[in-house]
Amino acid sequence: MQEMSVDKNLFKKFGKYVSLNMLGMLGVSCYILADTFFIANGVGAEGIAALNLVIPVIQILNGLGLMIGMGAATRFSLTRAVEPKEVVNARATVAFALSVLLSLVFVAIGLFFARPLSSFLGAEGDILDLAESYMRIITLFAPFFMLNFFIQCFVRNDRDPGLAMRGMVIGSLSNIVLDYIFIYPFGWGMEGAAIATVISPIVSLAVMSLHFTSGKNQFAFVNWTQLRQKLSSSRIREEMGTVMTLGLPTFFSELSLGIIVLVFNYLLLSVSGTVAVSAYAIITNLSIVVTALFNGLAQGAQPLISFAYGEGGLEESGEPRDVRRLFRYGIVSSLGMAVVMYTGIVVFREPIAALFNNENNAELTRIAVQGLVLYFAAYPFIGLNIFISNSLSAINKPVQAFVITLLRGILLVVPVTLVLAHYFGMTGIWLSAPVFEALTAVVAVAFWKNRHSRRNVLVKRG
Repeated sequence: MQEMSVDKNLFKKFGKYVSLNMLGMLGVSCYILADTFFIANGVGAEGIAALNLVIPVIQILNGLGLMIGMGAATRFSLTRAVEPKEVVNARATVAFALSVLLSLVFVAIGLFFARPLSSFLGAEGDILDLAESYMRIITLFAPFFMLNFFIQCFVRNDRDPGLAMRGMVIGSLSNIVLDYIFIYPFGWGMEGAAIATVISPIVSLAVMSLHFTSGKNQFAFVNWTQLRQKLSSSRIREEMGTVMTLGLPTFFSELSLGIIVLVFNYLLLSVSGTVAVSAYAIITNLSIVVTALFNGLAQGAQPLISFAYGEGGLEESGEPRDVRRLFRYGIVSSLGMAVVMYTGIVVFREPIAALFNNENNAELTRIAVQGLVLYFAAYPFIGLNIFISNSLSAINKPVQAFVITLLRGILLVVPVTLVLAHYFGMTGIWLSAPVFEALTAVVAVAFWKNRHSRRNVLVKRG
């Protein structure tokens, strides 16, 4: 009876963390979908084609922000029970500084390389001007995006998932409202969409800053003198490496979509031109929303899995009992979500395509409808891969997690897509996603089944 009560409490906690984080991630991803909707109807097909061409850069920016945030927050959860608070805070401060430094690379891109990079990604003519203006504004405000992800991850891991969710949702809602205002009444076009987007993380940060004034926070940033008292120069460098290693699976999970978009854009431009890229933009942005839900599920479960792994009682296998239960909850939830969402996409594929096609382009509709049905067949495997990868990272097995994300983000994408495109044309391009995600899922399941190796000393010695 007592064990059933523990199971019920664990499931309730899982539901709370996961649902709040999924709502937050849904809000964050919906602002990208809102950009696509308002740009499609306010700028036209060229606007959404330009947006799709710069998405790989946006995904890299998001991926780096989440890499540092998730890596540092996972480290925080794994060691908070076994390390002095001052050392834990010093580590968080190192990760924060690393996030700021990486964001400055994107600021440099915005200042000097927005146009040549947009051209390299395939933008030409009027589309090049639209892509350049959007990319420049987004990258100049990169520090706010990266710090937003960092604070979001830490607030959630500091046992305040509700505030993290509210910050993300309020920030995203502000973006949607401002999208409408800037594109329609103000008539700012692509620049308006970009300005609305960069305001979103600023609003989100303002909301989540309440965590540090409420007295609930268990961590706080330290100044340089305190940092050097707790960590030597070599330990600071080591800490940066550890944070990035733990966060690499999350980074490549985000990067994978960027690489897929890049490869698909290239092939679709060669097969059917700009119209195909505009149709794919609909799929891409809907895909970002669906992927965000899977990431929300996985990242919401991460603090609980890390807590259980760092603090829980061990079974004979050497693994805390709650880790296995949390994993089972996550896998069932992920597969259930995938079935429901794919069914909805198949049933409503034509109305979905019509939402982003105010010019009533029949060719755009035909390509988008076919792509929605074939491409989204990958999502049962995508949900599985994302959850297993994040779970392995949460129990301090970043190498296995990294291999999973590397397979689905780089190693399998290019060869599978090129081969299927060569033999089956556009149909092969759409079907490549289910194929390389299914192949990755085979490896992911094998890694999880063989996870019972010696527990990593990182948890014990920090």
